[in-house]
Amino acid sequence: QANPEIVSACIDKLSTAAQVAAIKQRDLVSSDEQDVMKLITELRAIQSSASEDVQKELEVHNREVAIAVGL
Repeated sequence: QANPEIVSACIDKLSTAAQVAAIKQRDLVSSDEQDVMKLITELRAIQSSASEDVQKELEVHNREVAIAVGL
């Protein structure tokens, strides 16, 4: 939540299909949800519902975002 511009810039680099999934991930992580297990379950569902190519793209994207925001 602290760096929405950084995350948005990373999302902008993705294919259209990966952007849809990445935006869902961003919105979920930025939500007020406090149940960590629910977050993990929903993040996994977003990832697994994507095509194999999009999943690979999201894996790279998630690493890039983590580095960009200092995780």
